[in-house]
Amino acid sequence: QARSFVWALEPTIANYHPFLTDKRTVETDFFMDLARIRYQTLKFLLHGRLVRAPSTRVAEKTIPISRLSIYAGQGERVNTFHKKVPLLYYAAWKSDDGLLGIPVASISDTSMRVKFAFKSGDYDLPMDGTVYMIDKSGRKVLTRFSGGRINIDFALPSRGICFLEFTPGQS
Repeated sequence: QARSFVWALEPTIANYHPFLTDKRTVETDFFMDLARIRYQTLKFLLHGRLVRAPSTRVAEKTIPISRLSIYAGQGERVNTFHKKVPLLYYAAWKSDDGLLGIPVASISDTSMRVKFAFKSGDYDLPMDGTVYMIDKSGRKVLTRFSGGRINIDFALPSRGICFLEFTPGQS
């Protein structure tokens, strides 16, 4: 779900059953937060275009993965394997009005630092602007940038999801 979110895919749950809301509250809450944040950022994730994301170092972890589907597993046989995956997923999207948006989703069990820096000109942004963070509590100013340098550095909670919106001016 984290990877699908940053790639702007419509959030969906296959084979949903009402008992999952009570039995899998962490996963259900993550999914609902993701859907709510996506809804607030459709100008990027539905109507925008994917662009090269700024680079940053992302911790990885080897996790167990299982597959059971009509294609990968037949007759209750579950295919299992281990794979190294990033603990933080992010991408970059440009809206039709030229703004930059960066969706961020963590699958880590612990808080993580999200840290990257780039030049505003790399994304045709103005020299000065404001970065808003949209998360489950709403939209708020994260930081401001000036002189064409954008520095992002914040702590994302365990399984945190947010969307960074880069706007012109010091609003």
